Amino acid sequence: MKCSAFPKLLKRTILVLFAFALGAPLCVHLFDPAFAGWLVRDRSSEEVRLGRELYEARGCQACHGAAGRHPIFEEYPEISGQRETYTYQQIIQIRDGLRTNGASHHMRSAIQSVTDSEAQAIAAYLARQ
Repeated sequence: MKCSAFPKLLKRTILVLFAFALGAPLCVHLFDPAFAGWLVRDRSSEEVRLGRELYEARGCQACHGAAGRHPIFEEYPEISGQRETYTYQQIIQIRDGLRTNGASHHMRSAIQSVTDSEAQAIAAYLARQ
């Protein structure tokens, strides 16, 4: 009896192991192509513009300063120039109560109503500062 699924399974397993050996982010496309595309897509100037507008409208500069470069307190982070995926992850984790260290409790109330797509635009803007 011949199993036609075995070669595909073997090939996928080899690809996953090879990708893992090179770095886990390389293999994410095997499990979720949409997410992998999100990791590598370029941000349009429109999204960055929207991120700037949201950053200002949401009052982020009140604590983090203009373009995220001048926090008002030493314990608040300078958020300009951070990797976009990192900033996005932090916004979502603070908003959802998954990150509670430092002064994140102050930020949580300010970003409670920020949507995922708004957080993405803000992160895109800050990454380019």
